[in-house]
Amino acid sequence: MEQKPKEAVGEQPAELEGVIQRILDIDAKARSVTAEAQNLRLEAEQNIAGQKAAMREKYRKEAEHRIELVRAEEEKLAEESLAHAQEEQARQLDMLNQACEKNAAGWVEEIYRRAIQV
Repeated sequence: MEQKPKEAVGEQPAELEGVIQRILDIDAKARSVTAEAQNLRLEAEQNIAGQKAAMREKYRKEAEHRIELVRAEEEKLAEESLAHAQEEQARQLDMLNQACEKNAAGWVEEIYRRAIQV
């Protein structure tokens, strides 16, 4: 039986060096994949933050627009209501003026008559 020569202390057979090199290559690749995954995660978080801010701004603008529409509609309704109230007031004032013109002489006479009776 033939014996293989013993390696000197600190020397490694080529096969073991190949295995170690593969382990180092795998470790380097794993570190690279991990770093890339962390970069992708950071980019995703930044994208999400940007999208969140954009959505918040979009909904804020939509809310402001809806508020403006409601404000304009309420203002229009208030103006219509005021105009209607003013028309009604003018109509009633006109009725009072007509009643005053029609009955003024009679009212003056009635006031005079009651004042004398006292």
